[in-house]
Amino acid sequence: MRKGNKMLTLKDNGLIPAIAQDATTGKVLMLGYMNIESIKRTLDEREAWFYSRSQGGLWHKGETSGNYLHIESIQQDCDGDTLLLQVVPDGPTCHTGNQSCFFTGLEEVDGVESETRASGTSTRDASILEELFAVIQTRRQDKDTENSYTSRLFQSGSQRIAQKVIEEAPSPAVSAETREAMGKAAITAAMSVGYIGAGTVEFLLDVDTGEFYFIEVNTRIQVEHPATEMITGADLVSLQLRLARGDDLSAHTQDSITASGHAIECRIYAENPAKNFLPSPGPLDVFQPPPESDSVRVDTGLQEGDQVTYFYDPMIAKLITHGTDRAHAIENMLAALDEFRIEGIVTNISFLKRAMAHPAYRDGETHTGFVDEHKAALMEN
Repeated sequence: MRKGNKMLTLKDNGLIPAIAQDATTGKVLMLGYMNIESIKRTLDEREAWFYSRSQGGLWHKGETSGNYLHIESIQQDCDGDTLLLQVVPDGPTCHTGNQSCFFTGLEEVDGVESETRASGTSTRDASILEELFAVIQTRRQDKDTENSYTSRLFQSGSQRIAQKVIEEAPSPAVSAETREAMGKAAITAAMSVGYIGAGTVEFLLDVDTGEFYFIEVNTRIQVEHPATEMITGADLVSLQLRLARGDDLSAHTQDSITASGHAIECRIYAENPAKNFLPSPGPLDVFQPPPESDSVRVDTGLQEGDQVTYFYDPMIAKLITHGTDRAHAIENMLAALDEFRIEGIVTNISFLKRAMAHPAYRDGETHTGFVDEHKAALMEN
């Protein structure tokens, strides 16, 4: 399967919302809009440029206060319709001297008072998400309706933003009992709403108690679906298309789908891990993936000579390996990463090799804080 990169989604007026966040503290400093010109200028100068709707032109943030926003990284959300700028400010962001152009909590605004505030309690105390994240270790498990499981390792440019870089199936954190319970819960969820099609039910797992908590259903093929396909032998894309066409799939029962061995997927990004995972656009002077086989798969939409631009998500390929067990899959991945040759841009391949070889990863200790916890060992010297 060849899959292209994700495009930015501009509004009808050619603009896209942009959030500037302090790369050190995670504080939101301002909201604004950008167009293609301001995005290019921001990337070229490594300082934030926005589009001013009132002035009808580009606006160099900091030109009034003298405190510019220096770019650490620019990322887009999963739908491609919002940009996140992680920045290092020279000083107070707002020309008024405030640290942020936004926001004032509504609790602090005269005339705005909720029953919760009036009673002396905090809305934060009532947040079920905060309660869950306080209890549950930073690990997320997925269970899809095709009866496979993926454990996710996230990269993080800061503690606020997380992005998957490695997926595997089955999850080393899920016991047989929990796996069975997750499977039943996922199937019950799909059947209860009459859902027909490929989809993924996501859960949060408390590894101490084995309890899991429903997050959402993604009603689509996931990026990490090759890991599922490698251990089940099922072609999920084909099955989804056949189902949409009305084909009879009654032979594909839950009992007929079994898992064999272990699969790992690494996302190959055009980015520089040593520079806070900064995107690395440029020409693919050399783009030579490893040969594909029963144990090695490559999904990409690029070829040698193509240009990696800053208009798309920086993922340029997915590399998937299979092994008789997890250790075997890791060794196959290390060998495949060694064979993957890319020149002309900076990639995360060396970072992925260090992650694969790290003792904590080999022991299955993968979680959303893995990169921050082992940053010194994972980054270039």
